[in-house]
Amino acid sequence: VLESMNSEPAQISPDENTAESSSRTYLLPISAESPEACHEYLESYHGYLNDHPQISLRDLCYSAAIKKSHFSFRHGIVGNSVEELSAGISSLLTQPMEQTHVALGDESRSVI
Repeated sequence: VLESMNSEPAQISPDENTAESSSRTYLLPISAESPEACHEYLESYHGYLNDHPQISLRDLCYSAAIKKSHFSFRHGIVGNSVEELSAGISSLLTQPMEQTHVALGDESRSVI
């Protein structure tokens, strides 16, 4: 499902691995043409994040937002670390597909 992603993920650069970068909040948009396909994307991203804990969230979220087409069935996962994004995806995966329209996140954070 994630065949358009590079096999070698971008690594966190030294300046990105600072206390300032951990305060940044990222939005990972996921969309598909059907609820089932969206669920498959969630599973793929969850596995990818677990296999690549040092991935640049900036690059991942940028690519998901800009380089991919957007469809009617959507999710947006918000977090400032791989662990938070992975936990958000896990939460969505445990819910029945017809109930995953609920927005999760902390509205007091600004999204960059």
